[in-house]
Amino acid sequence: MNTQIRSVIIIDENPVDVLIVGKLIKIVCPMASITIFNSAKEALVFFRQAANWLNTNENIILLDLEMPTMDGWDFLKEYKEMPLEIQNLFKVYILSCSNHLGDMLRAKKESLVKGYLVKPLQKNQLVEIVNKEC
Repeated sequence: MNTQIRSVIIIDENPVDVLIVGKLIKIVCPMASITIFNSAKEALVFFRQAANWLNTNENIILLDLEMPTMDGWDFLKEYKEMPLEIQNLFKVYILSCSNHLGDMLRAKKESLVKGYLVKPLQKNQLVEIVNKEC
């Protein structure tokens, strides 16, 4: 199994979901750094300030859709306005509790979204992402 993912950013306000996903990442990609943001706004600030030191393309964002203040769709809208150099650093995967067909179809139309996963994240799903992106 290829485990070259260098960085995973989790954008999710639910501490239980973050804990589960974090443990799976450490099993599948033990060398990956994990950065957690409890809000989409915090993540956008990070990308605007710190993305210039992220010089590799083996990075993944796991984005929840349903968050207070700014949801995942709003995050994607603002993320698309960032310079392409920043956008190209990360592969965005939606990780949501929503299994609504409308959300899945909307995600499929988003050019930045590489996949849609329904919580809880399973180990085999993460392995598939790692193998696909590395």
